[in-house]
Amino acid sequence: MKRLQSKIGRLLLGYILVLAMLLSGLGIFGQVPATVRAAGTLPEAWVSVNGDDSNDGSEASPFKTIQKGVDSIADDGTVHLKSGTFEMSTRVNVTDRNNVRIVGEEGTKIITTVGYVITVTNSPGTVISGIYFISKFMSDETWPIQINASDDAKIKNCVFERQGEYGGGIHLLRSNHALILNNTFLNLTSAAGILNQGSTDAAIVNNVMNIQDVGIGLYAINGVHPTWNVIFNNTFSGAVNGAILFYQTGGDSANNYVFNNIFNNSPIRAYNDTATPDIATIFANNIFKKNLFSGAADPPAVKDKGNALAPYSAYAAVLDLRDNFDVESAGFVSASDLHLQNTSPAVNTGHASGAIDGDRDNNPRDSQHDIGAYERQPSLKVKDMPFAKGSTPNLKDMIVEALLPGNDADQTDNVVIDPTGFDTNTVGEYTINFSLTFEGNTVTASAIAKVKNTPPILEVKDIVAMSYEDFLLFDLLSLVTLAWDAEDGDLSYDVAISVYANVSAIPGDYVVTFTAIDSNDAETTKTATVRILATPTLTVEDKTIFVGDVFVPRDMIVEAFDGDDNSIDLISSVAITAPSDYDLNVPGTYVFSFRVQGRNGFEATATATLTIEEVPIDTGTVDIADLEFDISLLWGTDLYDEYVAKDREVKAYDVRYLVNGNEQDPFNPVEVRLPIPADWDLRDVSCWHLNAYDSWMDITQIDGYVRTEGGAAYYVFDQGDFSLFILLGNILTRSEPTDPDAAEPDATEPDTTESDATEAPGDDDIPPVGSRDNSTLWILLGLTIMLLALGAALILLRRQSRA
Repeated sequence: MKRLQSKIGRLLLGYILVLAMLLSGLGIFGQVPATVRAAGTLPEAWVSVNGDDSNDGSEASPFKTIQKGVDSIADDGTVHLKSGTFEMSTRVNVTDRNNVRIVGEEGTKIITTVGYVITVTNSPGTVISGIYFISKFMSDETWPIQINASDDAKIKNCVFERQGEYGGGIHLLRSNHALILNNTFLNLTSAAGILNQGSTDAAIVNNVMNIQDVGIGLYAINGVHPTWNVIFNNTFSGAVNGAILFYQTGGDSANNYVFNNIFNNSPIRAYNDTATPDIATIFANNIFKKNLFSGAADPPAVKDKGNALAPYSAYAAVLDLRDNFDVESAGFVSASDLHLQNTSPAVNTGHASGAIDGDRDNNPRDSQHDIGAYERQPSLKVKDMPFAKGSTPNLKDMIVEALLPGNDADQTDNVVIDPTGFDTNTVGEYTINFSLTFEGNTVTASAIAKVKNTPPILEVKDIVAMSYEDFLLFDLLSLVTLAWDAEDGDLSYDVAISVYANVSAIPGDYVVTFTAIDSNDAETTKTATVRILATPTLTVEDKTIFVGDVFVPRDMIVEAFDGDDNSIDLISSVAITAPSDYDLNVPGTYVFSFRVQGRNGFEATATATLTIEEVPIDTGTVDIADLEFDISLLWGTDLYDEYVAKDREVKAYDVRYLVNGNEQDPFNPVEVRLPIPADWDLRDVSCWHLNAYDSWMDITQIDGYVRTEGGAAYYVFDQGDFSLFILLGNILTRSEPTDPDAAEPDATEPDTTESDATEAPGDDDIPPVGSRDNSTLWILLGLTIMLLALGAALILLRRQSRA
């Protein structure tokens, strides 16, 4: 029995272990340890904000996350960050790797929202370059780069801006031989641009720190010693809590070298908890401007963190100060441009370390280094110039500025000019090369020398005012008074004329451009003004009258107004000439002449014909156009229900048409023309015809009349307000016509169909939070049941054994 109990107990223990492992794997008893990422196989990978981690990582098919890129490359590989803005909420880890490079293209920016953005651990030879780091919120505490136990790291050409209330730039932790080169630190309000904790032999070179707190912190804590570090050719501005802060508690920071730096309103500070600080730092060839750390006596040079001011002499014994300067101005170009002016005291006063050949702009440094991140270069500026054909020019006239660093003396005579191919006897453009050398550092510039022959002499005069008709016949070359060239002589007949305005009959001034071009394509351009004056407008019309009618010839004038100002009416000023045989009592045609003069003196003329006819004789025949109509008022009702409903008055007229006083048979198909009332606006009148089929047809208006047909009903109504209706012809029936434009009343019952209401989601619609695979849950359930069963069996066996 005991043996059986033992077997059951071991079996139960096994089930418990299996269950515990499964539960642990699901995260119930704790998180799964981070997976160790093995190095990938790619020599290089590309990452883009628009990429996808399921891609192959090529330049054409990049990954989306930097971590994916790091994990995919082999040692000695490169991750290329394509231009764009990455918003980082998770850390990028580079762990146990060798010589990994993370390189940003121009325009690569990382918005930081996480503590450490890129953490390098046990990964020597790591390179990070070309990335712009900026925090998303000022409340964030972010450090873009941490180098931990990783020697020979290089951080180059990066920008670190606004990293939160307690954020910084680069954290160098127990990592030796680092190179921090050509970086920019902006608006860091707290912590440090570079924090060195226990790292030795680091070179911090050519960096610009325009920050508000600490520039570089050298921290010696609990036996960790930042020693043998070199800080040179950096420019500090506004680091109110210390361009360099020596922080010592339980350790020392000895044998560091600080030279060729500019400290602008940025003190050197130290904190220590020992009576005798051991910083043993050499300060050489630095420029201090309005800093606490200056002078040769005992100003409060170094501020202790306990708010006690340590005198300068407390550090004089351990500080090696050589050739430092205390100046009023560092000689920057501007507050935002920390390049040096030629008169800056930092020019040619630095110490030549030989460690780094170039400056912050990758320009070479001369034998006598400048102090700060930027090396003042020889200045050479040139300009393009024209030269006359056949002249003997002095090409030095093309030099605008030639200066050497720290020397305001003009160096034009030391500029080397290369005029290869330059020929003043041949018209053309030539590239002239210039160079200026100072201590092996040569700057070059180039400019264009354009050889031109003497341009022509051209003189023109403005045109006199004329009408458009006269302008079309005018010789524009007559406006050229002189066109002469020194090489070609008279150019009067070779002047190119370009009219750049659309000269038309519209009154106004127009510009005519004249260009004289000689045989060498030298040209001279002049302009003249053309003033177009308008003739008056005069419009007349022919007239026809009968013998004996009253006639006034001025009635033949339709309009007459001034050409330059059409608001001036000239009808009364028109001169009229009648033909010599004009007689109102003699039938015939008479041509009248009209003439009017505008304010500008231009005239307009026109003619019109008067036709005089005999008085017609009534032969007893009836002309359709002369029918008489007897109209009596008749009130009609309900011609249109919808209009009556709108409280519109409906009127109808019954028209009986007569011929010579005799009423005509309405069923006789006689065609007549019925007049529309004279006070109606014809633009608002529409005519409709009700035919035998009770349908409506449009009827054409002709000169104020409506053409009708006998035996049909006609309706003329005002479309403007639909209030007045006229019934023309005889009403055969009293049936109500149907308005073709009237819409049928909407008898459709309102749609009472309820819209599909959105049902509130039930429990089945809510996705489970942290849901797991169903198969795994079933396994757990089965194991739990088996565990309970085995436990119950074990209890029963023990009771039986006792019994």
